[in-house]
Amino acid sequence: MKCIVYVVFFVSSWVSFLRAADVRVLAGVSTEGPVWVGERVSYYMEIQTDTWFSGPIEMVAPGMDGAILGQLETFGINGTARINGETYTTHRKEFVLFALAPGVYEIPAGLVRAQVANPGGAPEDVSIASPAVTLEAVFPSGVEGDGPLIVSPQLTVTESWDPKPGEAKVGDAFTRTIVMEASNVMGMVFPVVPEVQMAGLRVYRDPPRVEDKTGRGSLTGTREEVLTYVFEQPGSYELAPLSLRWWNSRQNALEVETLPAAGFEVIPGALAIGSAGSMSSDSGEGVLEKWGWSLLVSFLMGVALLLWFRGKLAGKESKSEPNLETLFRTLLHRIPEGDARDIYRETQSWLALAEHGDMEQFRQMPGFHSLEAAVSGYHFDWDRTAYRAELSEWWKKQADDIRPGKARPLADLNPRG
Repeated sequence: MKCIVYVVFFVSSWVSFLRAADVRVLAGVSTEGPVWVGERVSYYMEIQTDTWFSGPIEMVAPGMDGAILGQLETFGINGTARINGETYTTHRKEFVLFALAPGVYEIPAGLVRAQVANPGGAPEDVSIASPAVTLEAVFPSGVEGDGPLIVSPQLTVTESWDPKPGEAKVGDAFTRTIVMEASNVMGMVFPVVPEVQMAGLRVYRDPPRVEDKTGRGSLTGTREEVLTYVFEQPGSYELAPLSLRWWNSRQNALEVETLPAAGFEVIPGALAIGSAGSMSSDSGEGVLEKWGWSLLVSFLMGVALLLWFRGKLAGKESKSEPNLETLFRTLLHRIPEGDARDIYRETQSWLALAEHGDMEQFRQMPGFHSLEAAVSGYHFDWDRTAYRAELSEWWKKQADDIRPGKARPLADLNPRG
């Protein structure tokens, strides 16, 4: 009888020793009830076992629409917990969550991979999905709309221009740098600077530079946007003000940061004809009052002399007329050594004078596209030789429309508006 008792006790003890480890996975958020849109919320995943961890632990947070869920800390936190009178070893990792719009969010399952000790046997590799979590996001009281909102105790928005807005020539490029920085906010949460759609203006956007600084639980996010504005046609341009609304969590108040409007007066580039327009009608009255009729007579005689001279040149057009073909040859001559911005301006001005051909077709030329990118600062490996060859080839195809006899003469000294 004693032998039977010993055998039963031995077998039951061995079976208990060989039992599988109990492993559980939890997930949740640190805030009860609704959270604010744009507010920093902690989302956690935790794995528990009644044995211990014998290998690395990997926690993969779920992806979700309408919110940003990111990781700030590389390592999790080890600990213990009492569950039903038993001691469990735990490993917990926290993530930051930002809801970008109001609504109810279903945070889907994440994934936890770990290796846990199995008493009396080899360690066990486990892969367990975390439970789904529901979260509701609302705007703070008094805030309306459906777009994103920055929630922070402190926010700054700055901008710089190189060169500063003002007067410009066709082909000039202006670089605008906008920096947004806030505490308790990830750089990914900041909104994208809106696109500018304006005839005669082309905008190039650099990839944004996003940075997050962390330390002892603190978080400061930065987003830097660099935009280059290239003016392709003369005229007056005004960029609208840019506004960013945010909720000051320290003052519990809605605030708005605004960047001022920017205005530009763009004149034709180097090859544009019609410089006599400097004697504009708004100054003619003052000139006559000061200098009298003698100046007017001299001016008319000069115009008559110039017209006579141009008539003489017309008879020798094939030899010396500074027509579009001559200007084109000058442009080709400038390409090998000229500054990229000057070449771009002169190309735009020449095309404006030509008044033929398809501008969009011209932009599709790889060499011209590379020139635009070089002017905007994207890269500087502009192939001058290739661009010159492209222009020459294009000229051969278009020349029949603009050679002597068909060419449009140079612009009038006083073009009619």
